[in-house]
Amino acid sequence: MLRRNAQACWPIPIPAPTLRRLAEEGIPEIRAFVGLCPNADLPSRQLLARDPIPDVRAAVAQCLNCPHEILLALARDQDPTVRACVVFSEAFSGELAAMLGDDCEPVVRSALAQSPFPSLQWRHATAVDSSPVVRSFVASSGLCRQGMLSDLARDPSPLVRRCVAEVTNCGRDVLARLAHDEDEGVSLAVANSPSCPFHLLEKLSLSGNTGIRQGVASAGNCPPELLLRLAQDDESCVRMVIPHSRHVTAEILELLASDPDILTRSNVLDSSKSSLLSEPLREKLFAEEPLGYAAAGSPHCPVPIMGRLCTQDDSRVRARLAENPACPDHLLSCLSLDRSREVVSSVARNIRCPPAILSAMAGEPDNDIRALVAAHPMCSLDTLRVLAIDPDPGVRIEVALSTNCPDYLLEQLAGTSNPDVRRAVAQSPHCGCEVLHGLHTDSDDEVAYSAHIALLSGLSIGRLCRNIGIGTDGPCSAFLQEFDRRMSRIGCCVQ
Repeated sequence: MLRRNAQACWPIPIPAPTLRRLAEEGIPEIRAFVGLCPNADLPSRQLLARDPIPDVRAAVAQCLNCPHEILLALARDQDPTVRACVVFSEAFSGELAAMLGDDCEPVVRSALAQSPFPSLQWRHATAVDSSPVVRSFVASSGLCRQGMLSDLARDPSPLVRRCVAEVTNCGRDVLARLAHDEDEGVSLAVANSPSCPFHLLEKLSLSGNTGIRQGVASAGNCPPELLLRLAQDDESCVRMVIPHSRHVTAEILELLASDPDILTRSNVLDSSKSSLLSEPLREKLFAEEPLGYAAAGSPHCPVPIMGRLCTQDDSRVRARLAENPACPDHLLSCLSLDRSREVVSSVARNIRCPPAILSAMAGEPDNDIRALVAAHPMCSLDTLRVLAIDPDPGVRIEVALSTNCPDYLLEQLAGTSNPDVRRAVAQSPHCGCEVLHGLHTDSDDEVAYSAHIALLSGLSIGRLCRNIGIGTDGPCSAFLQEFDRRMSRIGCCVQ
């Protein structure tokens, strides 16, 4: 969750006075992030809890150590999303659950349905809520007793019945009833349930509905005896999913290796268990020309076969081979000179591409390929030095963001006339304080903000965003992206 990641991003806490100044920033995303910061003081939290922007107040509600009196105030907030965020707070309690129990907004009732605090009486009442989405959250909470799940299994909404089938504590009697549901999605949910017993899977595997049989074949708990039967199904869409089953055996793979359907045979090659095949049969499959694309991406593909694939007319096959980590260096070297831009780009994306080949590709006329080279973790210092003076700003941005970029190159790039490159320097995880101090007064607002935040936190904004797992399109937009992701969990309740 965002609040835990926010705490992890400050191994050296930002001083409370600094946070207090940031809490008065004109940019809502910065105020929201201060609201999440675990060492913000009480006056800052009180100020942000009254912020006119709902996302800022929602951030305060989600903070790890939000005081109880502030949560009480936010539980009465006019915005339903803020009230829902109170439910997800670490400090949520039975008292707050009682306050929100009569809330008229589905978004809040859906959030409450996922909390262990509401009473059993409230949960029973919500199981017949007017909103099917609220009832679905009740069903999927994992907190319902078998009697309530049995009642919800008769719900008129297929969404609710599907949630009952998906819950891990669903009883076998309820699953047996749902296995014959008129809605295909409900039957598929039964087939994919880890609690689904063998006799139900066997019945579903005999269904006249192709989609249900395919669901059984792809179910994680489908046993080998059923997979063997389904491997002889009349429909290729059923057979083609079996090679990826975790219970597939050598006998089943050998049967499917001779399947008339090319996609099924291709999936046999792509299977993580393709090594179970006998050596002659595997080599026969790899040598099949129509299976070239699957063979090109396989880590088990023999080197002689890779050599033939390297000269295939189909550029998609060559591109997949170029991105295969098992592709040997001498073939990667050939593919780096390929006439297709897609193939050469794939070589630059190969995680095992050696520095010598990357260095040669640094002279490619295509800007995007040179940018891929600069971003590659195996890119050498000499190559980065060449690309740091590249005429294309996109390439220089990747140099600045590279984990291998040294201080002196960052200092050199900080003096460029392009603001996007300077911003990338400020976002670099290795940017030193002296460079950041220079960028702190940059004429471009976004560059200045990036450097300003990096200096305040002791971390670059780039490292901060990577720790959270989001993009770095701007110094503040990343925070908003994360809020959108967090809010979507709740926002979907009102669709």
